[in-house]
Amino acid sequence: MYFIELGFEVLPKKITFKGKNLDIDQLFKHDNTVYFIEHKVRDDHDSSKKRGQHENFESKVEALGNIYGQKNLKCFVYFTDENFIKNKNYYDEVMKTITNKYKIEAYLWYGKE
Repeated sequence: MYFIELGFEVLPKKITFKGKNLDIDQLFKHDNTVYFIEHKVRDDHDSSKKRGQHENFESKVEALGNIYGQKNLKCFVYFTDENFIKNKNYYDEVMKTITNKYKIEAYLWYGKE
């Protein structure tokens, strides 16, 4: 695995927070920074699905910030398929809101970014 070769520590992908079991797509630690990546194939969700994705992501951010400390957390939503970018503006706003609310770095990536 590429991250391990670079000296990243793989962290548990299953956590419980506020009585909810959360599955984390990718979670690594390097030095004092924790990297959380929510990995999706394509951004082609309808309005209710995208809101659910947002709420799910934010609950994971809150949980990970509580566990590892918000100042040490960098979060990403990564869509593999760069040909499906239906809700980019919506997710850009979500990342801004999460960055401001939790005082963390939150990023949105598509394809080769």
